Amino acid sequence: MEILMDIMQAKPPAEDRHDALTNLLNRRGFGIQLSQLLEQPLPHGDHGHALLSIDLDQFKIVNNAVGHAAGDRLLIQVVNLLTTLKGEHDILARLGGDEFALLLPRQGVRAAEAMAERIVQKFEAFRFPLNNQRFRIGLSIGVVPLDGHLFSLDDVLQAANTSCFAAKQTGSNHWHTWAETDSAMISRNLTMGWITRLQDALDHDRLELYAQRIIPLAPAADQALRAEVLVRLREVDGSLVMPGNFLPPAEEFLMATRVDQWVCEKTLSLLADQPSLDGIAYFALNISGQSVVDPCFRQTLDQLLEQAGPEISRRLCFEITETAAIDNVPAAVLFITTVRKRGSSVALDDFGSGFASFGALKCLPVTHLKIDGQFVGGVIDDPFDAVAVRCFVEVAEVMGLRTVAEYVESPLVLERLRQLGVHDAQGHYLHSPEPMETLLAGAYANRAS
Repeated sequence: MEILMDIMQAKPPAEDRHDALTNLLNRRGFGIQLSQLLEQPLPHGDHGHALLSIDLDQFKIVNNAVGHAAGDRLLIQVVNLLTTLKGEHDILARLGGDEFALLLPRQGVRAAEAMAERIVQKFEAFRFPLNNQRFRIGLSIGVVPLDGHLFSLDDVLQAANTSCFAAKQTGSNHWHTWAETDSAMISRNLTMGWITRLQDALDHDRLELYAQRIIPLAPAADQALRAEVLVRLREVDGSLVMPGNFLPPAEEFLMATRVDQWVCEKTLSLLADQPSLDGIAYFALNISGQSVVDPCFRQTLDQLLEQAGPEISRRLCFEITETAAIDNVPAAVLFITTVRKRGSSVALDDFGSGFASFGALKCLPVTHLKIDGQFVGGVIDDPFDAVAVRCFVEVAEVMGLRTVAEYVESPLVLERLRQLGVHDAQGHYLHSPEPMETLLAGAYANRAS
């Protein structure tokens, strides 16, 4: 019931607190009622209140099959049904689309569960007749006790969202009562779901490479292509999934090395297919901490670089995070030494985020320093961030390293980085990631012209 999370974010006019179709409270009006109820102290011995978070499960099928007018008539019937079940002082609201909420003041969890069961039974028998068809409409209900354990509106809404999701996991026409262990359980289920989807994407070659340009800041710098390689997951339905969704589960379930190997192999293959490598400075590839310490991965990568040859190998820059390097310095040194022997460069990524940044630099034979984005964004307004970036630049200069600033999002930040002596920058202000093949094709076309 994701829309519950937006109850207090929307700000329509104060008088607009009712849904135009059903005349129930809308999400704004319901949010106000719920907030007021939560602010009232519970009398001693009171069982508290309860909230039912209600999602219709097959409403979109009706809408798509017979149109919105019929969908509106169905919603009216649903409201009429719920109204016959609710008590005189209960508060029913339509939060938007096919999502409803029922607030039960001064009723404890047992009464709320009994109400949820009555609603489920009613909907088991409910059919929506239209054009000689009868549509079965199921629902999922999350029951949230408001007994003093949830102290804020955000806590209540998160619990409602979680409990309704848990009900959906067991099938249509079920209800689930929120418990403090639910969030961990659902998080685990979501993680396992991403692992299955990632496994399927790897098996059916549905990962894709994107790339974001890295721009030199010196006016007279060469225009050779520099870019960071990024990975995306293409779902079966064609939608594109960002790495923040599937890489953390991959790390947790030890699949990151398999992803890294796919990225390396695909990148090498694309570079090998280029008519010319002239004008390509390097592509940066992120390597997980798991891969850095894995001797099998290191050996495989070494073989891939040997097969690719020095002309391709020297156009790769492997990025390892400062944290991964510090966690196992000997393994990091071995990894860096291996790829540098093949002519590749190595960047220490997220520099400044750890506690031993400068100490790590003394023993890691890297070639580039990527300044952590948490410092880059504040170089204009935060004196500490500006001093930190200047310090990183000076240390890099002493060690002969090239500096790269991540997450550059404005021209003011870009100019300040140039003044501080940063060599290169990347971020959405400079270039939005695009498919790597498209970027390579454009770069070759520019060279050929």
